[in-house]
Amino acid sequence: MQRAHLERKIAKFEQPENKMKRAIAVCAVAFTMFASNVVFAAETMSLALSDLLIRAKASGDSIDRVLHDFYAYRGYQPMWVGQNGRNPAARRVLSLLERSAGEGLNPSDYTVMLPPSADTHHLARDERNLSRAILRYAHHRAVGRISARQVGARYSRVAVAEPPEQVLHALATAIDPVQTLSQIGPQNEEFQGLLWAYSRLQRVVAAGGWSGVSEGPTIWPGTADLRVAKVRIALWQRGDYHATEPSASVVYDEQLGEAVRRFQRRHGLKDDGGIGKGTVRALNIPASTRLAQLRVNLERRRWQIPAPAERHIIVNLPAYEMAVMEGEIRTFTSPVVIGAKKHMTPEFSADMTYLVLNPHWYVRPSIANEEMLPELRKDPLTYVKKGFRAFASTEGNVTEVDWESVDWQATEKVPVYFRQESGNTNALGVVRFMWPNKDNIYLHDTPSKKLFGHARRAFSHGCIRVQDPMGLAAHLLEQKPKWSPDAILARVKAGKRKSVSLDQSVHVRMLYHTAWVDADGTVNFRADV
Repeated sequence: MQRAHLERKIAKFEQPENKMKRAIAVCAVAFTMFASNVVFAAETMSLALSDLLIRAKASGDSIDRVLHDFYAYRGYQPMWVGQNGRNPAARRVLSLLERSAGEGLNPSDYTVMLPPSADTHHLARDERNLSRAILRYAHHRAVGRISARQVGARYSRVAVAEPPEQVLHALATAIDPVQTLSQIGPQNEEFQGLLWAYSRLQRVVAAGGWSGVSEGPTIWPGTADLRVAKVRIALWQRGDYHATEPSASVVYDEQLGEAVRRFQRRHGLKDDGGIGKGTVRALNIPASTRLAQLRVNLERRRWQIPAPAERHIIVNLPAYEMAVMEGEIRTFTSPVVIGAKKHMTPEFSADMTYLVLNPHWYVRPSIANEEMLPELRKDPLTYVKKGFRAFASTEGNVTEVDWESVDWQATEKVPVYFRQESGNTNALGVVRFMWPNKDNIYLHDTPSKKLFGHARRAFSHGCIRVQDPMGLAAHLLEQKPKWSPDAILARVKAGKRKSVSLDQSVHVRMLYHTAWVDADGTVNFRADV
């Protein structure tokens, strides 16, 4: 009887609908146990991360303080690791960091070794280290690996990195953290062009670089030389010689001449087509050296704020050129002469507020003592003949000094200051463009026009001499009808000094770019002055 009752119960439990209830009950128990384990693991991880970051914050490290506050805000929940190790988001971001060499950065700066085990303490440490590496990468993308001021650049406006806490919050809420990181740093076309050139040259270096050319007498178009075939190969490798493959001819033909002149122009050489010492020297610079040059220039771009939308002026010192810009569009350019090696023009930025027609030149004490004093000892009136006057200041009163009243032989330091009057021989020419700066560096005209015939023009005491100062003045004053080009010229011919204010200040930046990419994709290099 009891056995029959038991068999009926078993049969009832094994009916289909009851089998389903049994399966659901078993799954519910299993899920409850799994959820409890997951919650326990998450809580354990949070406790481990909390303990680690509280101790790290106490060390005083600024990034660890940021990390502690960020993770405390999210209840110490990790972003990059789970109980089984690094999550897919971490792996994708780490892949981006490993490819950072293609951006001119150093992947070893962001290397985070895998933790030795999936122990929660190891995973918590991995979470902290990953966040630190990612923040370091974001900072380098934004403003470079080193500070502009570490190498002497004195821009009044430098790029500023987004605060690390904002970067972390952006990554925590991003659908794709890789995309979020990729939007940090310069995004303009010129920077992207440099990245393209850098990536292209990396492949050239990896493939063994490019060939050079042996030295010898200058090779001119129409002549024959055994080195001509090698020149073709070298220019073809660099993209200057446009052909499916270079000819083996030893005769310097017109197609090669076009390639040589193209190479010369983009390297700042005189484009006369002659394959002389300067051109051969540039051809023999290894691809690896050019790659390093591009990497340095990528770094320099990261220091700078984006180009203003309004009018501004840039002077690229190694290119010996200045340009008036409207956003990223050039509206006026002119060759310039920059400071000689002994008197290097510094990198800095300032705001131009006015210009002076027929300016006076107030001589710097260093020039007066080092260059003028030896000449005055020979002939006390030598500078009188060049339009200079001498002045002294006593208790606020300025008086003119008779040149012959000073014992130039006995003095070791010039006791007066010199001013050169306006005129054709004035060192500043007929126009000077003014902005406040502690180095007294300005743009100005010059009577020494022949210096613009040189390909490399580092000759001044630091100021920037402009080949077309009248054109620049007219361009800057074009919104002032009173100061038409004819009116400017008439005022200059009158010989009287006149200050003219700009309607709006114009930001001026002295830059040091030895590599850049033109709008048509041409990669330019310049020698390091």
